[in-house]
Amino acid sequence: MNIPIKCKSKEYFGIYLQLLNPVLKLKDREIEVLASFMLLLYNNRGMNTDKATELIFSTKVRKIIRESIGMSEASFNNHITSLRKKKLITGKNINPLLLKGFPINNSSDITFKLELDD
Repeated sequence: MNIPIKCKSKEYFGIYLQLLNPVLKLKDREIEVLASFMLLLYNNRGMNTDKATELIFSTKVRKIIRESIGMSEASFNNHITSLRKKKLITGKNINPLLLKGFPINNSSDITFKLELDD
């Protein structure tokens, strides 16, 4: 089954994480925080990966993200801690498995394989 979904680049990572959420089990605000980091990393994809991740997790950029999504510093830090516990953020990196969903030529595919276990 192929279900095409069109969206703006700003919405892409939120939708991507929502599609994976039955497996990831994220709260809405965790999705918002993680999607914001992923969008910034994607927008800086031409930059060296180590430098890009260092940039997006810097104090200054974290503050910009936090303010853009209207979250208090304490709440933002709690959501990042929760994402680290779920191993979706490790240190100052986003889990590489999530990065496989970055669009190539403005699209990406997500495949689910369901198996019956009777």
